[in-house]
Amino acid sequence: GHGEKIWVFNHFVRGMTVYGHEPVMKSNRALKQIPFNGKKLKPAKLRKDYWRPMAMIQFPEGMGHVGRSVYHLMREFRMAHELSWDDEMLRDDATGRTLTKHERGAKLNDQKPNSIADMAAVLGGAGKGNKIWMTVAEGGDNVETKALNLTDGETGAALGLVKATIFWSDAMDRNYALEWPPNVSHAEFAGST
Repeated sequence: GHGEKIWVFNHFVRGMTVYGHEPVMKSNRALKQIPFNGKKLKPAKLRKDYWRPMAMIQFPEGMGHVGRSVYHLMREFRMAHELSWDDEMLRDDATGRTLTKHERGAKLNDQKPNSIADMAAVLGGAGKGNKIWMTVAEGGDNVETKALNLTDGETGAALGLVKATIFWSDAMDRNYALEWPPNVSHAEFAGST
């Protein structure tokens, strides 16, 4: 079952995101996922009262290898956002003035919109070596083939995307992504508003 669920945690003040495989955030592992973007921007230790589960991605039973692949790619995509950015990160969107190092670091740390857009991309099959692509014969009912019409170039077998369900703590967060692939369904955490 390891990898069948991916938990996405969000710092509700700074917008930082971290990923995990368990419903309780592990501080030492989460701290390693936060990059150094400037003095006083990476916490020395994590206060769990500032972090909450933003989403949980669930894959069908027995598809843990797919979940581990998706987890790995989402971390790679986030690292790319944090390490390679363009000139829009240098200026304030409203006034056009140049941001200070601290302001720029805070803007880089706010990865919530990027993380959600990355979820949609990776669950839609983006990324080298993404194991969410599977032949219909191998995945059976766990594979979505609607509107894809793709075949494996070597074997000619029909390809599809493994189905996934995202449980949101705030259903409006899913609107950060422009569109979602057909294999993804959405739900809310029980008891969330």
